[in-house]
Formats: sequence, C-alpha cells, structure tokens
Amino acid sequence: MKTQVLNQKNSWGFREVVAVFLASLVATVLSVGASSVQAATKVVIESRPASLTVDAGQQARFDVKASGTGPLAYQWYKNGKKISGATATYFLIPSVRSTDAGYFQVRVSNSVSVNWTGKAYLEVDEPEVKELVILSRPNSQTIITGDPVSFGVVAEGTGELSYQWYKNGSKILGATSVGYTIPAVSSGDAGYYQVKVSDANTVNWTGKAYLTVEQKPVEIVPLEVVSRPASVTVGEVQMRSLLWSQRHWYAELSVV
Repeated sequence: MKTQVLNQKNSWGFREVVAVFLASLVATVLSVGASSVQAATKVVIESRPASLTVDAGQQARFDVKASGTGPLAYQWYKNGKKISGATATYFLIPSVRSTDAGYFQVRVSNSVSVNWTGKAYLEVDEPEVKELVILSRPNSQTIITGDPVSFGVVAEGTGELSYQWYKNGSKILGATSVGYTIPAVSSGDAGYYQVKVSDANTVNWTGKAYLTVEQKPVEIVPLEVVSRPASVTVGEVQMRSLLWSQRHWYAELSVV
C-alpha cells in the first residue's frame, strides 16, 4: 500500500516538473516576442533632399538619409505623382530639361511606420535665346583668272553656329566654315554665292554675292630694234630714187 502511494507521489512530481518547464518555455517565447516588438523603431528622416537650381543639360541628384528598423523602402515622387522605378536612396536626372522642373519628395517606410520628406524644388536655367542675326554678309567681287577669292560672313545666335555655302543655289560639298575660299579662280567659278547659317533654334540666309571673273590681260612686250638701216649719202639717195623711177616707168609702159 505504501509503495503504491509513493509511486503516485513520484508521478505527480514529474507532471509538475513538466508543467513548470512548459510554462517557463512559453513565458520565454512571449518575452522574446514582446522584446522584438518593442525593439522595432519608426522611420526617422535624418537628411532630406535639398532644392536645386541646375542649368539645362546638366545632371540633378536628390538624396535622402533615413533610419529605423529595417528593411527601409523608398519611393520617389514628382509633383505628387509616383516616379516609376525610383526606389533607391537617391534620385538622379542625368541631363535636365525644362520639363523636369517641379518639386520632388520621397516616402520612406518600414514594417511599423511611413515617413515623408518635405518638398525639394528643382529649377532649370535655360540658356538665353538670341535671335540669329547676320551681322556682315559676303560681298560681290570681280577677280582675274588665276587669282584667289574669299567670301566671309559674321553672324550671332544661340549656342554654336553652323554654316553651309552654296553656289548658284547648289550646296558646295565640304564648305561648312565661316568663310569660303577659291585658291585660283577660273571662268567656271563665276556665279553667285551665299551661305546658310543655323543655330539650335533658327536658320538664316545671306543675300547673293556675285563673283565676276575676268580674263587675264595679254602682256604687250615692246618691240626691240635689232638692226638699223645703214646710212647713205645724198648722191646715193638721188641715184636710188632715179632707179626706182625708171623701174616704175618701165613697169607702167609694159602695162600699157
């Protein structure tokens, strides 16, 4: 009888031990879970993107720095609208255009919170647009064959200017400089010349500059006297005159 009671007591002791162990295990799990929830922190914006003023064609970059329980997720917006694919800690525009102007901000989130930066404004400076003006046009010229001739133009506009020269309305291949030169003029070069000047915005033409080609004048060389007639006396002149008269008289007589 005593043995049976002892075994029963021992059995109840084991169950109690198991119960205590399970209770301790559950308390530990709950404690860890509670501590994990308490350790999760909200998103804090530590450095917000700054407003920028950028020249057209240059790059613009916005950066954000945030802290909080990770992972952190980023989404950039322009003028309140989501920018597709812009999910990094920065947003880069490689070459700014006027249409990129506006305000930018980023939403940063984690498992427990969402935070927004303020608005960072992007201003785009466009280059001053100047009207394309021909300041000096090529002049008409008259040139002698074999001599050189040059035509030139002076113009101003926006950015880099480009040039194309024409002869009698047809494009001259390779003539894309501010001036056009013919080293030795020939008769086939006669005609009118003009140049088309263009910039990023407009195109302008010069008036016609006429090239007149004249033949090189023939050089006249003075005649050099190599020998002179010998001197004669008065008597010799009279004798020669008499002989000439006789010959002339005989010639007339034979004709009659």
